Amino acid sequence: MPNNVNLGIARTVQAALMHTTNNGLKFGRYGAMQAMLSPAVNEVRTQISPYNPSDTTSVAWGTTPGRDIQVPKVTVNTYPARKVTGYDERVRDLNGEDFSDPLTVDVVYDWYKEIKINRQISRELYEPKALDYMQNLVSGKMSETTDPKYRVLLDRLAVQVMQDFDGGIAKPFEQYILSSLIARIGKNAVDPSAATPSAASPLITVPTFNVDRTIKADFWDFVNETKIANKITGNMIMIGGTLAQRAMRREGILATNDAGYNWAEMFNRTPVDFYYDELIDSVYGAGNILLIDSGAACAETFCYGDFEKFVDRTNSDDTVDEKAKIMFLSLPEDERVLQNVANSFIRDVDLRVTRKRDDNDFTKTTATIALPGGMYIRPNGWFTEDTTDVLHGVSGIFAAKLT
Repeated sequence: MPNNVNLGIARTVQAALMHTTNNGLKFGRYGAMQAMLSPAVNEVRTQISPYNPSDTTSVAWGTTPGRDIQVPKVTVNTYPARKVTGYDERVRDLNGEDFSDPLTVDVVYDWYKEIKINRQISRELYEPKALDYMQNLVSGKMSETTDPKYRVLLDRLAVQVMQDFDGGIAKPFEQYILSSLIARIGKNAVDPSAATPSAASPLITVPTFNVDRTIKADFWDFVNETKIANKITGNMIMIGGTLAQRAMRREGILATNDAGYNWAEMFNRTPVDFYYDELIDSVYGAGNILLIDSGAACAETFCYGDFEKFVDRTNSDDTVDEKAKIMFLSLPEDERVLQNVANSFIRDVDLRVTRKRDDNDFTKTTATIALPGGMYIRPNGWFTEDTTDVLHGVSGIFAAKLT
């Protein structure tokens, strides 16, 4: 049946994606994307997830401008501190302050990209031993297949698929996240009067390197003082380009050959989790960095395949709906810690395989890989209703220019 053929192709793509870590393929160094999906923001991601929100009424599906199909919208509420005046004496006065209305934030999952692959899949991958091999691999079992040809064929397919995924999905997702963060830069209580390029979104100049290229004390002073002045607990997230990477290398956090991060040194010696981003210098400006409160922003993805109303579980003759897993990689890491650092992580993606007849009545197979997502960024006024308080204009995303 075409149904079974489709399922076999889906298993082939699923298995090929699981070979990513074995073929040396790396994504572009998309620090903003990795930071916003990292363990540091897990608490916020849980709150905005369309899967298991603490309040089930906070999730609604509907249409949104720019999208033809339904997307989830998660509503988050908070109650900022009010501006009140205290009494100087004990008085009998029943004119107290009423409860204020919540500040409401809608997280709309309106970002979407998919790639379609029409490449021929080797006939050897339909052999019974190959199908067993892929089924066991996808299900997490050890395969009894010893013939290396299947592994070679899957590696070759994985390279093709992942190259398409990097340019067609991962890079656009990174651009969406990075531009969203830059657009929501807020005030920094460490320098309330900063007004360049604007008072609402200042870019503060930070002297960073001495003449001998060692790091000035001003650099870490600025980071620590930003953390204290804006009442931030825990490590901040730092996203930067070449100069930030150079500073981390001077600090001994980044290996001199870019082989990876020294995570123990970073956590023990610095107040930041650093992510190198290859696009930020061109998108925001050379030497510019973002410092982010881990509760201020995050990104999240979901799969339509997880929601019954969007999936044909009978797997119709022309299309099969499945899911696959993709591991995002950036800088290489020691295999022993590969799964324990934010530099690599796994995302579920939607996978559809369709077989139809083309205009010449030949069978054409198309595998579609899709990643829907959205982003949360803390709005101004989250902490206080008092517009004269600098914290009213603090979004938790701060900008600095390293010199």
